[in-house]
Amino acid sequence: MPFEQEGQADVLVGPLKMNLPSGSMPPDEIKLWAENPRIAHIVAGFDHAATDEDLLAAIKESGKKIYTDLRRDIEMFGQSNPVFVKAVYREANKVHSAMVYEGATRVSVLKELHRRDPRNSKFAKVKAYLLPDNFSDKDLAILLANYHVKRALHRNPWDRYQIGSFLYREIEQEGRFSGTEMAEQMGMSPAWVSRHLIIYRFAREYRDFIESEHGVSPHDAELQTANKLSLLEEAWKVKRFRDRFDYDDEAKPTLFKWVHDEKFTDHRKIRAIDEIYANEVVRREVEAGGAEAGDEVAGRMGNAHPLHEELDRITKLSKDISLADLEAVDIRRVEAAIRALERLRDMAAMARA
Repeated sequence: MPFEQEGQADVLVGPLKMNLPSGSMPPDEIKLWAENPRIAHIVAGFDHAATDEDLLAAIKESGKKIYTDLRRDIEMFGQSNPVFVKAVYREANKVHSAMVYEGATRVSVLKELHRRDPRNSKFAKVKAYLLPDNFSDKDLAILLANYHVKRALHRNPWDRYQIGSFLYREIEQEGRFSGTEMAEQMGMSPAWVSRHLIIYRFAREYRDFIESEHGVSPHDAELQTANKLSLLEEAWKVKRFRDRFDYDDEAKPTLFKWVHDEKFTDHRKIRAIDEIYANEVVRREVEAGGAEAGDEVAGRMGNAHPLHEELDRITKLSKDISLADLEAVDIRRVEAAIRALERLRDMAAMARA
């Protein structure tokens, strides 16, 4: 069955103002998009052209809880929000086949439920907006960014690795946007975009390292890198350790090896990476130890104490605050916080005495 138009809909997504045909289409007539940023890190590892079944499995794998929760909701209530599709095959002015560009998880769920229960009308059709044939790749990137990156819309948001991959492709590989232009389209700051790109480039270095030095397959390397992004990011944030990359050829490979070998599994503990690396005795202990050896050493050293995170947050907040921000602040609370910190300082001194 072709796309059945039921009307026209005014759709506003970030800066995009569209008037689109609104209707429905059988789930089996909608193809999944192999370049979907949500599954790009999985598809990149395939050694063959991805089939629809491959893509369906990749979507499930990319967010198992999200997929399960959405399937439960659609089973109970049916589909609520339309997806965005674009014609693949037309005949006699009818769209007989389409590609889903936004809403792939919903389409995947409906495909699965329809196959399981083909007589259930709740799963027989996918509600969709039909994008025009001349809808550009640039506009598509804006649409996706506003749905899955921008915090205000956050419909089934991408994780940080998926966001980084998306930004890297659009800005550095395809050159469709500058960092500032992409930030403007999403209502984010250029610094926010820059941070994601920096961390993603660093993660790519890790991915390439475990492929070349540890023989990890491209598919598994992508998955492992995505899973370990928080560890890599926290290690990169330690400036003293990051500065070592400029003069110590072993610093970065050692970090990558330790992360791959799961010497660190706690993103808070890896913040002690510079102190551990700088201490030859401790470094040898981590090298000789098994999984989580770095976590254990960091815990003993105290550099990853949970209280440090809160103290760092207070310090950063106090440095960044402006006079305008202080107009409505209760001075009594400020004084109470100062007294509490002074007490904490005195107690810490007593503990070390």
